[in-house]
Amino acid sequence: MPAGSTKRKSKPFKIETGEPNIDVVPPSKQKLHDEKASVVLRHFDKKFECFSSWPARDLKSFTRFIEKMNSKTQAQVTTDTDFCHSHKGKQKALPKSLSPEQKVFSLDVTGAGRAHGVFSDGKFFLVWLDRKGKILGH
Repeated sequence: MPAGSTKRKSKPFKIETGEPNIDVVPPSKQKLHDEKASVVLRHFDKKFECFSSWPARDLKSFTRFIEKMNSKTQAQVTTDTDFCHSHKGKQKALPKSLSPEQKVFSLDVTGAGRAHGVFSDGKFFLVWLDRKGKILGH
């Protein structure tokens, strides 16, 4: 930087999600939608496991997982027992931002890797990444 010049400060910015007021709807009030499922990171708990702990090949599998989700409806995903498993019995406590009455699903990403979360109005809210299948003991 030339002498006497000052560094320009970046303007603060906010990432717009496009859906500022969307919340997870309690299961009793949900409707199944015919639109394709999507993955939402609004309630993602990075303290359990973060994307940075996944090797490149598993991240590629996660990309394929997103593509698979975008090609199916919520009903198609939740009835595919080779891909989707519901949590049963004692489960990990959901973040406080989610209702404890939410049904938690485990979706296959890699051989042992899972994405755990809840569905609401056709959207899959990803809560935990689980590369080694520790949550359900796979």
